[in-house]
Amino acid sequence: KIFITTRSHLEVDLTKKLKIYSHKIKVLDENEQIQFLIKFWLHVNTELDIKFVKNCATMLVKKISIIIASAPSIIGLPLIIQGLASVFKDQIDENFEDKIKNLNISQIYEKTCSLSLGILTSRYPENSVDYLSKSEGFIKVYQYHAISQVFDEDFASDLGLQNDADEWPLEEVARG
Repeated sequence: KIFITTRSHLEVDLTKKLKIYSHKIKVLDENEQIQFLIKFWLHVNTELDIKFVKNCATMLVKKISIIIASAPSIIGLPLIIQGLASVFKDQIDENFEDKIKNLNISQIYEKTCSLSLGILTSRYPENSVDYLSKSEGFIKVYQYHAISQVFDEDFASDLGLQNDADEWPLEEVARG
């Protein structure tokens, strides 16, 4: 059996409880990230110009790298780059640079969480009202914990994110 998780902070617990060996996914370098975005976006929209798409991919990778400069390898994680590709797939146009100019890490988490929530509610529509009623608070706490792991709690608080541990305990947020 293979278990895949994005919860690297739970590696020791998962290894012990599941009695498994831990392996790390290869982090994509900058060129591989750009190539992934190009292939993804051209697959989604075959009418896009490859040079234009390459320019947009390069801009996004460079922008995200600047935003998360203290943890640059995060964008290289396949799950993260795939999430970014999905979030921005419908925004590839002549205004792309303007769309990402003021992008910040909190917005990235909000966009990727909203995308994940949309996928979840489409797969389990019978529970969608419950998911949606809790989504805003969950997204804010998820952002707080995710940013706290990469940077620190003060940085997350400076972004206006809060740890509402009573409503969303860390264990529930970690399960995502």
